[in-house]
Amino acid sequence: MPDPICIEVPQVLDFCFQTEPFDVCLPLAVFTPAITACPTGAVASCTLTSATCSEVSRVASTTPGFFNVTFLVSVTQLVTVTSTTGATFSTTNSTSFFKTVTLCAPDGATTICDITTGCGPCICIDDVVCCTFNLCLVIKSVFPVVLSVVGTVLTPTLCTQVSPFPPVCPPVVPTICVNCPPV
Repeated sequence: MPDPICIEVPQVLDFCFQTEPFDVCLPLAVFTPAITACPTGAVASCTLTSATCSEVSRVASTTPGFFNVTFLVSVTQLVTVTSTTGATFSTTNSTSFFKTVTLCAPDGATTICDITTGCGPCICIDDVVCCTFNLCLVIKSVFPVVLSVVGTVLTPTLCTQVSPFPPVCPPVVPTICVNCPPV
């Protein structure tokens, strides 16, 4: 029987997710080049160019072992208006807000906040452009743990080249997946 080995891994103590929709309306005066009114038939669009989420405070909650963790979420959007002639007018806008969640996050635990983003629809009306943005926040608290695993340390081997002819890699379903449902 092989000797046990120790590995350090992050244990997920708690995690949650939440969708954060918000609307941004920008006056045409902030667009470059200058524009005073929405061109007839113009199309407005948006892109989130950056999104960050970082912990700013952690306070014990009323439930033992849990903490109210506050994050600062900051996003930057690029909003563009394209006329029917192809002329483009654009501006960037930054928005920040706080998000507080209750997590199992004791001393020594680290929080991780991942953001996925969506943008649109946008509409150009009179002298403003309004866009809807959607953020999905996935928040985790992790704690480093050391596991003792019975096994052997693997040594890399030389990769073999795959033949351009069938069968393709892997040639059969691995034995450990014989009870998996078909895809």
